[in-house]
Amino acid sequence: MRLLLTGGGTGGHLFPLLAIIRQIKKIAQEKNINLEIFFIGPKTPHQEKLVEEGVQIKNIPTGKWRRYGPQQGIKDYFDNFLDIFRFIGGFLACLWHLFIIMPDITFSKGGYGSLPVAIISWIYHIPLLIHESDAIPGLANSIEGHLAKKIFLGFKNSAQYFNSPKTIFTGNPVREFFIKIGQREKLIEERPIKTILVIGGSQGAQAINKIVLEMLSSLTKEYQVIHQCGENNFPVINELIKELNIQNPNNYHLFPFLDENQLQEYYLQADLIISRAGAGSIAEIATAVKPSILIPLTNSANEHQSKNANLLAQAGAALVLDQLNLTPHLFAERIHYLLSHPEKCEEMARKIKFFAHPDSAHKIANEIIKN
Repeated sequence: MRLLLTGGGTGGHLFPLLAIIRQIKKIAQEKNINLEIFFIGPKTPHQEKLVEEGVQIKNIPTGKWRRYGPQQGIKDYFDNFLDIFRFIGGFLACLWHLFIIMPDITFSKGGYGSLPVAIISWIYHIPLLIHESDAIPGLANSIEGHLAKKIFLGFKNSAQYFNSPKTIFTGNPVREFFIKIGQREKLIEERPIKTILVIGGSQGAQAINKIVLEMLSSLTKEYQVIHQCGENNFPVINELIKELNIQNPNNYHLFPFLDENQLQEYYLQADLIISRAGAGSIAEIATAVKPSILIPLTNSANEHQSKNANLLAQAGAALVLDQLNLTPHLFAERIHYLLSHPEKCEEMARKIKFFAHPDSAHKIANEIIKN
């Protein structure tokens, strides 16, 4: 069986693919299926993780259509114009790569980088399965939904945007160590010092980084802060830290990126997660059954992060803060409130379990193998 994977060029697409790949390999071994896995898409941060799983990678140029509403500037329009040509280049590259590989099935995780692969798969009559992570689909999956044989959904309410007979609700796939963390006996642990885990996604989040640094001296007086700031942001923030007068520097740990071992260790330690509201991040927090403060990205396409976060806020499963109205004082006050009220944290953790679907990767892998 030849399986082709594609996705849009960020960790939010790559890490769910890793979870699915690992499940597919298990099933293929159990059923004695000879399996070859390929990935075609834009160069993606940490794509070497795919290589470690035996995936053969073909990177292609591709374009992203920026739709940032009133925040869209001249540079965004210019980049959109240039990306038309990148998309054409990626389309032509896909014609060749898919002709050579000729997979039995294509699975798309969505995102701008997946569209050329999905279209060429459809042209070659290769069955296309897609996964929509968010509460509202992005542009690529809105198009791919018309071409796909099956559409897996991360949120039930996103079925309204697709041809319903094609849809299968699976939830969002996560790596297995998050499932193990969520199976612990006590949701809220008594510790001598509480730990805050700050994650801005695989690429970091400048707004979250900024407000954490502004309140760092205050936070580290009482708490341990584990901070993934993003690889591009790390050199600047590391220099800024040296200039700050942190009274308890041993309570602050800065990382450009957390590998799987580190992520597992610090998720276990964390009493509170501070994160963006991407579907993958929410799925990880929910599966690990952790209380969280979510700060949605303000210029995400279709405001999908805000819509993701609002579903949790309405259920009482997370505290959501609006980045545009976020002040250092409000940020610190909300953290102090939650960590001084363990019953509130436990209530949030119990409610967020509703959004956890630990068997998602296995369900999707089974469907891929069946097709």
